[in-house]
Amino acid sequence: VQLVLPNAVWGSKCGNGSDYAFNVHLAPPGQPINRVVVHMQGGGFCADGPSCASKTPDLFEATSETMPNGGILNSTNASNPFRDWTKVSLPYCTQDLHIGNGVTNAYTEITVERYGARNVRAAMRWLRDVVWADMNANDPQGYRNDEVLMVFSGSSAGGYGAMYNYHWVLDDL
Repeated sequence: VQLVLPNAVWGSKCGNGSDYAFNVHLAPPGQPINRVVVHMQGGGFCADGPSCASKTPDLFEATSETMPNGGILNSTNASNPFRDWTKVSLPYCTQDLHIGNGVTNAYTEITVERYGARNVRAAMRWLRDVVWADMNANDPQGYRNDEVLMVFSGSSAGGYGAMYNYHWVLDDL
């Protein structure tokens, strides 16, 4: 399922100013929703007007992204230890290594919204609320942060994002 987070509500935004979107596949019925694998997409970095303007426009939006079905996000491969976990795929639409906190770079060639960290944190807040509600409804002890098991990962630019944002995820979840 793709979820679109309106900027006016969540404070998230893609590089072209559009709303941020991410993909979620909840754990199958009967499996605990609080086992979560998160993967942040890679895709390069741009630091100035010429390097940002040379990127294809689709790298600055997220609604065209779908849930990958390979590696740790694969839900059908019996050898994947995360097969039955809740999966979250965070697209990369800001070219800021998932670390931007709401800065607009108005270069001569292009304007780029740098909201990478805000996007990650908005998606994680959405996930937290869903996991929290499920645990409150289905566990006599309710939500307990020590019962959430998470793999927080990324590749390329997403690897930088995982390193930059993991402390926030630990604090907030």
